[in-house]
Amino acid sequence: MMESLFALKKTWEDERFFEANFNIVGQNSSIIMDSYLDESEISKLIDGVKDFIESFGKEEFIWRLEFTEDTPLLSLRFFLQNKVGVIGIEVSADNKLEVPEKLQANFYLTTEFDRLDVFVSKLASFQKGSVLELKVAL
Repeated sequence: MMESLFALKKTWEDERFFEANFNIVGQNSSIIMDSYLDESEISKLIDGVKDFIESFGKEEFIWRLEFTEDTPLLSLRFFLQNKVGVIGIEVSADNKLEVPEKLQANFYLTTEFDRLDVFVSKLASFQKGSVLELKVAL
């Protein structure tokens, strides 16, 4: 069985934002896409996952990297899959490009709370600039 993976790499940086390459791999699907984002987007992801962990998954958390106000480019929805602590992560992506560069994907990953702790820790290092690339097995 293939292990789920979340990888993020800074490919270019400015004072206000940066370009990053996302590589998200599930058991049967994966996406690789580039996007622009800023530190506040990473903060929202870190804070939301921390809150999700602290509430033991009682309330789902959705993080959206938006292309425009109404259309998410990348969305990660964290939810409690079952009562023994299995976490589901719904990955939805749409790069808003035309064929043949068009990418649309919707798939699910599963993980556990302890892997989310590692995910948050590595995201914090990425946000601080301690690392320019992160890979987390989920």
